Amino acid sequence: MPESILRRLGVRPTNERSFVLPDSRRVRKSVASAYIRLEGETHLNVVVFESDDAKPRLGSVTFATFGLAIDRVNQRLIPTDALLKNRV
Repeated sequence: MPESILRRLGVRPTNERSFVLPDSRRVRKSVASAYIRLEGETHLNVVVFESDDAKPRLGSVTFATFGLAIDRVNQRLIPTDALLKNRV
């Protein structure tokens, strides 16, 4: 999310985290927790502070939190069931 939008909403960085870019480079970005509202649901999510020219976008963790998946054929979001799985 562009940093200027997050700051305008009152969100301030709380930590830094390492990310791997599509070209395999590693970068460190500021992150914070923020409530996101989407289609009547509100959930706490991690937001990443990006440059102001970055497009706002949702990541896979946010999709999973809201129970959504990407339908790439019809270019839309579709509801999906959450997966509960025991880890050993």
